[in-house]
Amino acid sequence: MIVITRARDRDVCYAYDLFALKKAHPLIGFLEQECEEPFYYGTRVWNSGWLAIDHLEHHGLPAGSGVIDLGCGWGLLGIFCARRFGCRVLAVDTDPLVAPFLDLHARINEVSLSPRFVDMARLSDRDLRGRTLLAGADICFWPELVTPLFELIRRALDLGVPRILISDPGREPFETLAARCRKELGARILDHSLEKPKVTGRLLVIDR
Repeated sequence: MIVITRARDRDVCYAYDLFALKKAHPLIGFLEQECEEPFYYGTRVWNSGWLAIDHLEHHGLPAGSGVIDLGCGWGLLGIFCARRFGCRVLAVDTDPLVAPFLDLHARINEVSLSPRFVDMARLSDRDLRGRTLLAGADICFWPELVTPLFELIRRALDLGVPRILISDPGREPFETLAARCRKELGARILDHSLEKPKVTGRLLVIDR
């Protein structure tokens, strides 16, 4: 068992009863030496994930809900859902090289996730059907991601997924996605900020 203590590990961010290792942590350094570096920016915990976590902390999820953590990276959003609400989490990322970092964070936070390394367009109706939440953090960073994300969100809603939650610092591609989801799918776009950890950004929220 890997034991992390917030009092003794200064290279750890601890919030919402979660441990997130910083780049300077020795365990991350070890993985970076032993494993290939992830592409598509899967090289750290990105800050806007804390905004989605805070939103869920205040709005909750039914215990045992099915959740998809889209573009999961190191997995903190899905880990929070599993740890806080006992959710069944499908952690999806296009980059299999994030696997060691995802597994490490699941282990130190004492949860189990179901990883799937596949492009979002290849998620099947079976993957989506019966889920309570489709969520993602910092996943709309290129213009070419807007349309596939919109189509996935629309397909999830059509299949009965009642909740969508996407967080972002406010990049232009995210704002394009948000505007389209607001116009065509009834999304709410919320400004959100935290003091600890100190983060500011935007949330795309759909509740049905």
